[in-house]
Amino acid sequence: MKIICSKSNLTEAVGIVQKAVSSRSPSPVLECILFDCEDSVRLIGNNLDSSIEYCLDAQVIDKGKILVPAKLFGELIRSLDDDDVLIETDDNMNLRIMCRNSKFSVSGLNPSDFPVPETIQKSETPDFEIAQTLLRDMIRQTIFSTAVNDSRLVLTGSLFNLEDGHFQIVAVDGFRLALRREAVESDKTFSVIIPAKAQNELLSILNEKEETLFIKATEEKTAFFFENYTLITKNIITEYINYKQTFPQTRDLVVSCALNDLSRAIKRAVPLISADTLKSPIKLHFRDDAVEVFCTTTQGNLKDEIAVSMDGSELEIGFNHRFLLEALDAIPAEEIEMVFNSPTTPCQITTKDSDRFNYVIFPVRLR
Repeated sequence: MKIICSKSNLTEAVGIVQKAVSSRSPSPVLECILFDCEDSVRLIGNNLDSSIEYCLDAQVIDKGKILVPAKLFGELIRSLDDDDVLIETDDNMNLRIMCRNSKFSVSGLNPSDFPVPETIQKSETPDFEIAQTLLRDMIRQTIFSTAVNDSRLVLTGSLFNLEDGHFQIVAVDGFRLALRREAVESDKTFSVIIPAKAQNELLSILNEKEETLFIKATEEKTAFFFENYTLITKNIITEYINYKQTFPQTRDLVVSCALNDLSRAIKRAVPLISADTLKSPIKLHFRDDAVEVFCTTTQGNLKDEIAVSMDGSELEIGFNHRFLLEALDAIPAEEIEMVFNSPTTPCQITTKDSDRFNYVIFPVRLR
C-alpha cells in the first residue's frame, strides 16, 4: 500500500474515525483503524456497536490494506508539518509515514482480523435529510433523559421516529421524558431506538455549519450519511415503551411563567442541595399568580418567589432540581407552560402554542 494525501485531510479523517474506535478492548484490532486502499482510500473504525467509514481524498499509488493503532497513529499525524504525507507499508506489516524531513515507522496488524462492518449504501434512497445543527440540537435537548446503566436496555437509547412528515426524538429514563419534534420533508416512515452511546458519537462529529446529512434506517441498523463519511449504528431491537401514557390526561392547573425567572430561582438552591447529604427536593408552591420556590437542607434553606399566570387551584409539589433544570435549559424560549394534575402525578413542560418541545417530570413525594 502506498498513498499520498494532505496532512489536514488525513488529520480530519483520523479524528472522525477515532470516534468509533474502542479506547480499551480485549481485542487489539478494535483499537485500530483499517486503511483500505483500492481505487479510493477508506478509513474505518468499528467498536462492534457502531462504525464510521471515511472516504479520504488521496492519491493511491499502490493498493493494499493495513490496520494501524488509532491513538498512536492520530498523535503522530497531528505532530507533522502542514504538507503532503506519504504513507506506505512493507511485507512485514510495518507502516512508514513521511512528511518533509519527518519519518516514522509504526507496526501494523493483519487487516484480515478486522471485523469489517456491514454497510448501508449511500446510493440507497435515504429516508430524509436534516440540517446538522438541527439534529445536534434535537439530540442535546433529549439525550439527558436516557437511562445510564439501566437493566432495561430500551431506556438506554432514544426513539427516533419519522411519521407523517415529522421527525421526533423521545428519551425516557423512568423518572422523566424528553421529546423534540420537527417537521421534515419526507413521506417515509420508520421507528428505531438509537443507543445513547451512538448519539454521543454523532454529537462529536456534527458540525456548526449549515450543512445537511441524510438518514437511512433499517430494522437492525441506522446510517447517518455526511459528505465524506458515514456513521452506522446498531439499533436497540425491541419495542419502545408506551411513552404517550406519561403525559397528563387532564389540565387541573396550567401555569405560564418566564423560563429564565424560574430557572434562576432553582439554580440559587443548587449550592445548598449539592452540599446536602439528603439531596433535598425543590418545592414549588403555586398560589395567587405566584410560585414560591422552597428548599430546606441540612446546610440551610432557600425561599424565593416569582410571578406566574395561573389557571387552576393552589398546588404544592416537589421535584429533583436537576431534572427540572435540564428540561428548562433545553428549551430556547422566553416563556413556558407547565401542566399539573396533583402533587403525585407528572408535570408537563412545553412552550406555548407549539409541540416542538415536550418534557414530563415525575414529582418527589414531600414529607
